[in-house]
Amino acid sequence: MSTKTLLISSVLSGFLFSVAAGYCFADASEQLKQAETYKNVENYEQAEHIYQQIVADFPGSNYALEAQKKLTLMYIAIDSQQQAGAAFEQLVTDFSEHTGISQAVWQIAKGYEQPKKYDKALELHQYNVQHFSPDMHAMWSQTEVVYLNINSGENTAADTAFEKLLTLFSSRQTLPKEIHQIATKYNSLKRYDKALELYQYNAEHSSKDNMYAMWSQVEMVKSHFRDANDAAVDEACDTLLDLFSEQPTLPKEIYQIADLYNKSGKNDKALDLHQSNVELISSVDKYTMWSLVEIIKSHISDPDDDAANEACDKLLAQFSQLPAFPTELYQIAMIYKKSGRPEKAFQLHKYNIEHSSKDDMYTMWSKVEIIKSYIRDANDAADEAFNTLLTDFSRQPTLPKEIYQVVDEYALAGRYDKAGRLYNHVLDNWPEARQAGLKHIGVAEINLLSLIDSGNYTAARDTLDTLIADFNDHPDLAWTLDGIAERYEKAEQYGQARSIYQKIVTDYNETDYALTAQKKRTILEIKVGDDIAAQVALELLITDFNDHSDLPEAVFVVGEQYYNRAFQYKKEKLEAEAKDNFRTAIAVWERVITELPPSTVAPDCYNFIAVCYDRIGKYVTAIKYYQQVLDDWPDYQYACSVQFRIGQCYQRLRDAGSLSKSEADIAIRAAYEAVVRNYPDCPATPAARNWLNYNSKSAEGGQK
Repeated sequence: MSTKTLLISSVLSGFLFSVAAGYCFADASEQLKQAETYKNVENYEQAEHIYQQIVADFPGSNYALEAQKKLTLMYIAIDSQQQAGAAFEQLVTDFSEHTGISQAVWQIAKGYEQPKKYDKALELHQYNVQHFSPDMHAMWSQTEVVYLNINSGENTAADTAFEKLLTLFSSRQTLPKEIHQIATKYNSLKRYDKALELYQYNAEHSSKDNMYAMWSQVEMVKSHFRDANDAAVDEACDTLLDLFSEQPTLPKEIYQIADLYNKSGKNDKALDLHQSNVELISSVDKYTMWSLVEIIKSHISDPDDDAANEACDKLLAQFSQLPAFPTELYQIAMIYKKSGRPEKAFQLHKYNIEHSSKDDMYTMWSKVEIIKSYIRDANDAADEAFNTLLTDFSRQPTLPKEIYQVVDEYALAGRYDKAGRLYNHVLDNWPEARQAGLKHIGVAEINLLSLIDSGNYTAARDTLDTLIADFNDHPDLAWTLDGIAERYEKAEQYGQARSIYQKIVTDYNETDYALTAQKKRTILEIKVGDDIAAQVALELLITDFNDHSDLPEAVFVVGEQYYNRAFQYKKEKLEAEAKDNFRTAIAVWERVITELPPSTVAPDCYNFIAVCYDRIGKYVTAIKYYQQVLDDWPDYQYACSVQFRIGQCYQRLRDAGSLSKSEADIAIRAAYEAVVRNYPDCPATPAARNWLNYNSKSAEGGQK
């Protein structure tokens, strides 16, 4: 018997009739479940019979409606179109007054979409709208009509269907959601103009209490960002703040838009938005806190200590109960540490320890930073703090790793005896650390560093050989060898340092460690004054790592070594040697520009090449490179200094007699006016303004 036609033979009819008598006495919901089971195992005849029996036994009921709907969907799924059509006609005839009919029709129309019978789906969705408006499911059907026309490229029909959606369902509270989703559909198809039109309609015509209206306004902001329409971005953003200030999730939207401003290089606007998030929004949630964190970071980098302290105080007072608070406080403390303000970092880490949960990993990390601070200061409080770490954070699974950080700090401070005892403590108390092998290699490294620092290089060499043999397969061996090579460099044992760097390059040539080792090898040769070996090492760096994303930055750092050495020679009054090193730095950075892929260090290369040309008296060439920075990277962080130096170069050309005073003064004035106009807060601006004021007065005096 074909499952497509589901023709019930006369033989089966007698059998199923006898079975049906049992079903009539069963609960209808159980019958529906049993029919579903039959359908799932492809026993469609039995499922069909049960559905039909429910319709017959419970006429007009919810069970009957559900059975008739499922019967229709089953026919659609097995591609029995004639029976599906008949079942649907019976559904809308028998249940036209049932409250669930619109939902059933919508589901059946969606059922036709599964096998991609879009014409039939469209027909049923339109039927639903025609007969059962303004039911919510009829609205959903009208939305599907819009989607189906969009997908088939029927733009005019889609527009007409959308207008009908607005007309028929204007009273439905969830209409803004449908509009937003249709606009998002247009966005996914890259029909950005149409999407923007719908987002704008939604934002303007829907209640400002509606989340989807706010989201539509947010999408308008993003759309203008994509089009690089700065004025429209700012206007849409201001509207978002004005109209949706009562929306509880607005802080999240503001934070994310501020991030877009940051990514587009408009840091001041981003900071303004973060400020609005903190000041104008009354909610205390993680996005408001994150905005405040961004404000603190900005003040730290300015630096504006008073503003940063005030913002920090607000963070501690208002957001300490949020789960993400320990993370943010730890990260701010680390920024203070990196910016050279360890006292403030210590203060924030201490607050984190005292006010945050001991179950939080970042609280533990703050404790580790406190201990490391004590070790650096040779403060005996380190011992007590370490004991507290073990007690308070014993349940933290990564505690052995953190102890390793403490041990490493002792090693950096030269206290190898203390470091060794702590390693053994870990080894005795955390068996998993023994399995990982991390502590063993750490002990071996500390012993080796101790021998290097004591000048026992013979024993150190033997210990190094043993370490490499014992831990040849250890995942941290390359990292450990890198630190050992640096210690040999510090002890001026350059031959041994070279040997270790070469081993890293050879044995770990597919890793970042290899690139770093070759870079350090190149810098080492520059440091010891072997320029031929340095050039060979640089050539290998560029050749062997030409597909590494970090190569441009590595080569840039090599150029910096020559640049710094040139200034050292100038300080020692060795002008010829200084110029030679400026020229070599230029040659290295030119390779970054001409031979390597575009990278974030490109503007730095142009800028420092210009400085080198400036220093060797090639002022015209220096101006060319300075101007390249301003033309290609107008938002470059040192753009103000670059613009100021252009004016200085013209002054030097004038003083050298290479440019007439009248010509030079015009160029100098233009350069310094650009400084004053474009960079009012730049440290060089007062000097530029002084030159302009002085020369304006001189010109007036000459005229008199």
